[in-house]
Amino acid sequence: MLFVAAVLGVNAQDKKVAISGAYASSYQEGEAATRAVDGSTSTIWHSAYSGSGTKFPVTFTVNLSEVSHVDYMRYIPRQDGSVNGCWDEVTVAYSTDASGDNFKDVGTYKLNASKNSYDLYGNYGSKCRRIRFTIQPGGSDSG
Repeated sequence: MLFVAAVLGVNAQDKKVAISGAYASSYQEGEAATRAVDGSTSTIWHSAYSGSGTKFPVTFTVNLSEVSHVDYMRYIPRQDGSVNGCWDEVTVAYSTDASGDNFKDVGTYKLNASKNSYDLYGNYGSKCRRIRFTIQPGGSDSG
C-alpha cells in the first residue's frame, strides 16, 4: 500500500508552479493521483491495496500547467501520523514534453520512510513540463 501527499513546494520567496493534473500507475478507487496535488495535505493518493496486485515500483507523474523552471519539489508524506506508505526510496525524473516517455533523471533520494517533508533539489531544467516519481515500497505500520 502507498499513501502519499506530493506537492510542488516553494519557499516564501519562490513562485509556486501551477499543476494541471497527476496520474499514477496504481491507485485505489476514490483515492486517485490528483488528490496528492489538490493543495490539501489532508487528502491522499493511495496505490491499489495490496490484495489488488500492486507491483512496485509505482510511478506517480505530475503535469505542470505550462513549461516552467523548477528548482526543487517538496514531498509531504501523509499527515495523520502513520508511517504506512511514506516513501523509502524514490527516483525523480522530468520531461520537457506534455506526453511521451522522454524523461531525464534528476536523482534518487533515500527518504527512509520518514514522516518528515523533504525538498528534492536537482537539475529539473528550465523547461520542465512533467515530473515523474518512481517509488519503491515505503513504510508500513505493520512492520
